[in-house]
Amino acid sequence: AWVKSAVDLTNVASFGGTPTRGAGEIKTGQVVTPTQAQEKPVLGWEAEEGSYYTVILTDPDAPSRAEPKLREYVHWARVNILGENLPCDGQDGGDDLKEYVGAGPPSNTGDHRYFF
Repeated sequence: AWVKSAVDLTNVASFGGTPTRGAGEIKTGQVVTPTQAQEKPVLGWEAEEGSYYTVILTDPDAPSRAEPKLREYVHWARVNILGENLPCDGQDGGDDLKEYVGAGPPSNTGDHRYFF
């Protein structure tokens, strides 16, 4: 699986190389700033044609790692993503159960982890 942050799909060169904004291709464990995570990412994975997929993005550290009272805060929930319509970019024919909410951890709460 792969994640690209806020890639400009009108510029095909940005999809295969360096994106025009955001964090670029994100690897597991990479630190991404809240500013880089304000726009919905573009996701891709090996998909089976005719299959439907669901993407859920959560923050287990909300509002802080020390007091995660809102553990597994849902930042995005997208369903009905048809395998042949990847990448998942908000234009893939899927449906948002919850619109994308960019990162915005409170001050002085340390790094937050985000999981797909």
